[in-house]
Amino acid sequence: MPPERQDVDFIVVGSGMAGVHAAQTLVDAGARVLMLDGGATAQPATEPPAGKSFVALRQNDREQHRYFLGDRLEAIATPAGRPGSQLTPTRRFIVDHVDRWLRFHSDSFAPMESLALGGLGNAWGAGCYHFSDRDLEDAGLPAAEIRSGYQLIADRIGVQGEDDDTSAFCGGPIQRLQPVMDMDAAASALYARYRSRRQAMLARGLHMGRPALAVLTRPMPGREPVAFHNMDFYADNERTAYRPWCTLDVLRRNPLFEYRGDVVVTDFVESADRVTVSGRSASGSDPRALQFAGRSLVLCSGAIGTMRIVARSLNGMDRAFPILTNPCDYLLGIQPARIGKSLGERLSSFAQLALFYRPRGEEHPVFSGGSVYTYQALMLFRLAREAPLSFALSRDLLQFLQTSLLMIGMTYPDWPTRDNFLKLTPDRDSPTGDTLTAAYRMSERQEMMRTRTLGAIRRHLPGIGCWIASAVRGKNGFSSHYAGTVPYSPDERPFALAPNGRLYGTGRVYVADSAGFRFLPALGLTWTIMANAHRVARGLVAPR
Repeated sequence: MPPERQDVDFIVVGSGMAGVHAAQTLVDAGARVLMLDGGATAQPATEPPAGKSFVALRQNDREQHRYFLGDRLEAIATPAGRPGSQLTPTRRFIVDHVDRWLRFHSDSFAPMESLALGGLGNAWGAGCYHFSDRDLEDAGLPAAEIRSGYQLIADRIGVQGEDDDTSAFCGGPIQRLQPVMDMDAAASALYARYRSRRQAMLARGLHMGRPALAVLTRPMPGREPVAFHNMDFYADNERTAYRPWCTLDVLRRNPLFEYRGDVVVTDFVESADRVTVSGRSASGSDPRALQFAGRSLVLCSGAIGTMRIVARSLNGMDRAFPILTNPCDYLLGIQPARIGKSLGERLSSFAQLALFYRPRGEEHPVFSGGSVYTYQALMLFRLAREAPLSFALSRDLLQFLQTSLLMIGMTYPDWPTRDNFLKLTPDRDSPTGDTLTAAYRMSERQEMMRTRTLGAIRRHLPGIGCWIASAVRGKNGFSSHYAGTVPYSPDERPFALAPNGRLYGTGRVYVADSAGFRFLPALGLTWTIMANAHRVARGLVAPR
């Protein structure tokens, strides 16, 4: 059967953060681009009405159970700890078709993958963190090119931020940042106390400031500034927070670009003048094998998805591929002075503050980093089912404490080790003929960092009015930060990437997502993924 399309310059696989920005750079240079994607989307019936605040919907909407609990109460019924369990019902489409097409089994690693239009970017917390030159070098990325990419992406998507004690990690030397949005009363009180004891906190290695967020405070074409409806976990009605489909909507109006959803790409075959990509219908609406051909292929399926495609295409079955992820902890903080006090009217579910722990006095100190959230628009049952009390007692206690609660998510860096790997193994019961397995455990170095970080937070945050009530270790993979499966290498070797993103052993296949990163600092990597995707794509069209 001949391929459905043969006249495109580039086939881009995946519509997440890497895919849409690689495609935009290619199209801007005049290239013809076909994007292949799983294409799962939200059901309109589950979407909350636009322009309504969380409080207004809770008080007045008779259909609120559909988007807060789910038609089948899936928000309650899904076991805590399962990949995707942290998603709200309106975001659950992100994992549609995954159980069927992306088979996975592991007792030590629990990743979240997606076949949705926009991929995991639909649930991105919008945090924009920049890697230092040292981080970029360790990751195998060219610092100067990524830095210029940070600015280009910030101009494309809109980023808010300010100069403070976390600027070394968030935002960085980026021009044209939008003003930061207002904080709620609980976060404002914590930040005010931090600033009153700033020098003492910095001396202890704790840095607090405003996160850089891809959330608008000033309008951009087709997008509105934050309205403080506090529905950020449930809807994107005003397009305030950047999502990959914001870029995809613009691309689909360009005659050089074509989007083909409902395609699970399985493998590729390269010939002298083209690459042929094979796939299947994600929804099962078309039983045929699907094929598409283009002059070059750009894989943007995420570190794990790209590894699957590469392993099937280059005889990598049963081979151990490295995997990087940021181990994480979830801390529950209480501000006793805030019990029973109002959070104010201008509320947002995005991170209110950024928090980093970097011990002083070390020549090249690594650090732990995270975000501080006020617990407002998530159902309290999410906390109650984790508490060491009966559900009824936990519910009553949390209702009393809610306006004083802070959620702190901390992450730790990761380096490749032989103990942590992915392996694609044959499976006759899988529609793709394989299942991905994994092994992962934290290293002694990471465990030491975790102990030091949690100890410092427990000791020093009470000095600014916040006591840590509990700390829950996230399952390995729950940070949704993945990298390193097909790493960059200056020397040609199998299942690795050249510095320009070309997959060694091929002439026309490139990788533009985080599969190539050889190191993960304790930072969100989404901004770096977008900047690198632009870098790889620009290299492909520079001679044109």
